[in-house]
Amino acid sequence: MMRYGPYAAEIEFDPDTQSLYGSTVNVVPGGFDFWGTSVDELRREFAASADEFEKACSEHGIRYTVTEVPSSATLAARALARVPSEEKAAASRVNGAKGGRPRKAG
Repeated sequence: MMRYGPYAAEIEFDPDTQSLYGSTVNVVPGGFDFWGTSVDELRREFAASADEFEKACSEHGIRYTVTEVPSSATLAARALARVPSEEKAAASRVNGAKGGRPRKAG
């Protein structure tokens, strides 16, 4: 778990791309993702992605809520339900150090 301001994110390691992937867990609806190849880079990308997320939401009149961080059991259940996909790995390779993009509400 990594935190930046009010945001909390789960962190995963992708051995195929040798990169770290972060995804917010307490933003409703949507949220944002970010990538890096080191912990320092991941922290910088988390901050940059959070700033970009807030800017984009403000510019487009998108409302969101930052909730409490889900329990460990909820996060573990999410992780077990996740299925790695080539699409996600490809997106991680393409975005690399460019930071994440806001996820669509869904």
